[in-house]
Amino acid sequence: THQNKNTDGPEVLRGAADALRDFSKESRSHAYTLHYVVDTRIAYALKRTPFASVQAESLEEPYPLSPPPGSQIKQRWLSSECQDFFSRELKCVEMKRAFERKHPSNSSLPLRMLRQTCTREDLGSDGRDHCVDHLRLKPLGMATEIVVSHEFKFVYVENRKAASSTVRNILLHVFGSSFNSSCPEETPEHLRRLGQACTTLTITQSMLNEYYFFTFVRDPVARFYSGIIQAFEGSLSFEEENCQGQMMDILDYIRDTNRVPEMHLESQAHALSSPVSVEGLFGMIDFDFIESTHQIAHVFPYLLDQIEVNAGRKLPIIKKQIAFWLALERHNAAGAKSPAASLLTERVGACRSPALDSEIRAVFQQDFACGFGDSIAE
Repeated sequence: THQNKNTDGPEVLRGAADALRDFSKESRSHAYTLHYVVDTRIAYALKRTPFASVQAESLEEPYPLSPPPGSQIKQRWLSSECQDFFSRELKCVEMKRAFERKHPSNSSLPLRMLRQTCTREDLGSDGRDHCVDHLRLKPLGMATEIVVSHEFKFVYVENRKAASSTVRNILLHVFGSSFNSSCPEETPEHLRRLGQACTTLTITQSMLNEYYFFTFVRDPVARFYSGIIQAFEGSLSFEEENCQGQMMDILDYIRDTNRVPEMHLESQAHALSSPVSVEGLFGMIDFDFIESTHQIAHVFPYLLDQIEVNAGRKLPIIKKQIAFWLALERHNAAGAKSPAASLLTERVGACRSPALDSEIRAVFQQDFACGFGDSIAE
């Protein structure tokens, strides 16, 4: 293939890798490796760009490790337009005063901790501790799940319906890190979520000082439709004859009560402001990296490079290749939808309308103020 620039052979290998991947879950990592070896060699032989996204300069270093162009999501997240969006609400005023009583100045905060953002979920009668109807947990139980690698010193903060399954799939295949591996059995129940995953409340001062913190965000309108599909698959019943009215009612409920009927409908501001508690002081994480899901394949090589630099360790190139392949194929790599899920997706999509989109924007205004809606329309 390299000498003759003939792609027929590699196409056969790709088909074999597809068959291997589908054959059994245990074989998938080998199939991913085969896919990437084949694709990288084709690109190098033909002097093409792998997947038309990242330039292959050599087989040893196939990706440029430059920062993603023009990303300002982290800056928007930390802006006053985002952080102070609900600042005039009484509960947010009280929340700020309570914080200032504990922390007379920001200099008293532990390193890498910020004042916690007030979000819609904080405004409800029970606050963020019990802001999800079907998931009433103990106080502090509404903190967000994390995936941790102590070897490579990073923390991924979960943001549902923002490629979270894809990111966790990549972290599992590349680093062996998952919810289960990140959470020791002796972790108290009130520091977990869904019974298995550790939350941001398990983050220690040394982790704040030394680890690399990252997450991904998604256009709020597209994310709502994706979340509502998952909600209908789970705890909510789908009313096909009145689907637009049903979704309008759900949005009205969120706006009127500042609660959500299902956890996949939480705001992204709520997820990113998940609390950290160090030495009795409460705040939120100062992220190193926040990027949009539509950039995931482009930025993952850069993200891995930053993780390597922070940890002082190098990943094998094949691991980076696997990560990039999974990021590019994120919809397939996360697992094909069942026929029932595909049908539900089609039915919910048929109910989408400009009026619904407008109402979603109104309910999730803070997420737009934080820059999460500036991505390419999905």
